[in-house]
Amino acid sequence: ASGTATPVPANGAADRRDVVRLTPAAAVKVREFLVHGARPYLRVAAKQTDGGPPTMTMDAEVLVDPRSDYLGESEGIQIVVPRESAPHLAGKIIDWVEAGDGRNGFSFGNHGG
Repeated sequence: ASGTATPVPANGAADRRDVVRLTPAAAVKVREFLVHGARPYLRVAAKQTDGGPPTMTMDAEVLVDPRSDYLGESEGIQIVVPRESAPHLAGKIIDWVEAGDGRNGFSFGNHGG
């Protein structure tokens, strides 16, 4: 988002679009780091790499830029997605996976698969 972004309430001027979904397990973990960082939004973005698949990133966010972001909701969490990332993220489901060997983390899956 650009430096002129302003906070936007959930019912504000940002275009509403539910681009990604969270599983209940992912929502619990996201809520933990949003509360810890005192941030109201989860920003999910995809950055295209040369010739490879997009790299998915997640961050806690304070600002929504209605000119360049979509604002959606899943499991009660407000999710900001940059418009340029939306095609790469459409239909993605974010889950929290506990592997049992100490390797826990978020995974990005496809809708229905």
